[in-house]
Amino acid sequence: MKAREHFAMPGKAIFAAFLFSCACNAEDFTLSDNALMTMITQTNRHVSAKSSIVERRDVPGPGVEFDIYFPAKQSYFDCVTTRTEPNNPLFAYDVNIFDHFALKFTLLAINGDSTANHKDVFTVGADIDGGFRPESVSLDPCTPIYPPVTNTAISRTVVDKKEIFSIGIMINNFGRASNEMTITMLVEPAPGAVVIPAIPEKRPPNVVGRIIYVDCNAVGSNIGSGWADAFKNLQDALAAASKGDQIWAASGVYKPNQGVKQPVRGEQNTTFTLKSGVAIYGGFPSGGGKWEESNPSANETILSGDLNGDDAMVVDLDRLTTDSTRKDNVFRVITASGTDETALLDGFIITGGNAGGSGSDVAYEGGGLYSKAGSPTITNCVWKLNSAAQGGAVYFWKSNSRFINCIFMNNYAGDSGGAIHGYESNPTIINCVFTRNTATEKGGAIYNEYSRAKIVNCTITKNQSYAGGGVYNHKSMPMLINCILWANTSRYGADEPGQVYGVKVEASYCFIQGLTEQLGGKICFAKDPRMAEDGYHFLTGSPCVDAGDNKAIPDDIGSDIDNNPRITGAAVDIGAIEAR
Repeated sequence: MKAREHFAMPGKAIFAAFLFSCACNAEDFTLSDNALMTMITQTNRHVSAKSSIVERRDVPGPGVEFDIYFPAKQSYFDCVTTRTEPNNPLFAYDVNIFDHFALKFTLLAINGDSTANHKDVFTVGADIDGGFRPESVSLDPCTPIYPPVTNTAISRTVVDKKEIFSIGIMINNFGRASNEMTITMLVEPAPGAVVIPAIPEKRPPNVVGRIIYVDCNAVGSNIGSGWADAFKNLQDALAAASKGDQIWAASGVYKPNQGVKQPVRGEQNTTFTLKSGVAIYGGFPSGGGKWEESNPSANETILSGDLNGDDAMVVDLDRLTTDSTRKDNVFRVITASGTDETALLDGFIITGGNAGGSGSDVAYEGGGLYSKAGSPTITNCVWKLNSAAQGGAVYFWKSNSRFINCIFMNNYAGDSGGAIHGYESNPTIINCVFTRNTATEKGGAIYNEYSRAKIVNCTITKNQSYAGGGVYNHKSMPMLINCILWANTSRYGADEPGQVYGVKVEASYCFIQGLTEQLGGKICFAKDPRMAEDGYHFLTGSPCVDAGDNKAIPDDIGSDIDNNPRITGAAVDIGAIEAR
């Protein structure tokens, strides 16, 4: 994974626009081919042909020039972003934070002709407070129209502290043109285009308290007040943190039995305990850095259950719970019981948890994470080589946990849920990869029991179990949208029961190996998704490209698991990766 994406808490979506997330003034506010907008075509209901962009060009200065084609009798064309189009690149930041906003639209030519021979009038503007505020542009300033054309070819939209519903260009020729035409339009900031409050150094969302720093190599006073004086151990930072605080951790290995304030219940029972209202971010460079310098892939920040640092290499995953070098590992690396969605963990590798006890042992669930009646938010994390009897990487009960942009690989369950075991829970799992996880009995990747999981844009491949190599459902009906379930195996081989086992699922826009009508779902495919050897990237020619349902992507999900834009073509790609 690349540098992290910022994730807002549920119900607190943060949007970004073509206005960059930095302090901008009119003189440095620039529109460009990449930063401006993507045209959205709307078609007159009486006309089957659609208007379209012929070309868009960066030009000297801050503007962008568009050639826009109208078919015959076409009445309108939108280049606009709205709240009903949350994945449009233009609408991603709350533009209502601006005190003032203005654009200038210049009609340059019609069918390549810039003279006043064409009498057609177009309107441009923004939808403010639910009402369109048009102004007119025409090559002929004498054409009578209301509102009147103010000059030959310039119009501007001004927004001043009013709620913006949509913003950009709307061009409407009111049906005046009976013949097809191509217009050329320049869009640029008007003088004094933007006045925006100064924004300090970039910080992640929802910072309301302190930032507490952790660096295992820090040599200062170790009180967490800055990178030079960072805590050396994550446990000390957790002990000091209260609601509203954030913990920033530099690259390195952190173990739950380290620190002055670590729990004292026997070392194998030590665990990193998440707190509601406290966000924990890994991925900062050793020695520290600014928020924009954090990168979990480049700066591996590891939460390890290997207390003695002696875990041997294991080839067969079923040895994880019995391997002698892992007998002294912690039972659960992380615990999140009783938390709500404001308990956030982002940018870590979680490994070495071993809850491999028997059914009479309390430590037999969730080697990586255990959560009873807790609903943490987990983003940009990698879970590997964790083991348990149930839920090799994660076990949750009565939980509404949210997992975004996570990779689960090479985890093991002696019974069920090689990666995840959910009981009486309603988790949301988005943009996640499950590959090469194993459960002895049920659910090589995911086991659902009395649960209603929502699984969106996930890739579930090469997992195995006796039943349900991919997903096993017991009295559960998960939602599977834009997902790939392929090359998972069970006693049924790699046919449909090897991918999804149990009652029917609510599946749509999924690629499922061996798909039959018995499974249920709509708009699903049994075609080979053409996956690379890693189990989640695409080979050239994958039918998953531009084949998904855009409406399934939540507003706060702007990137795929590689932190590339989530939608790059006509539609979202199916699976956790957006093809480049």
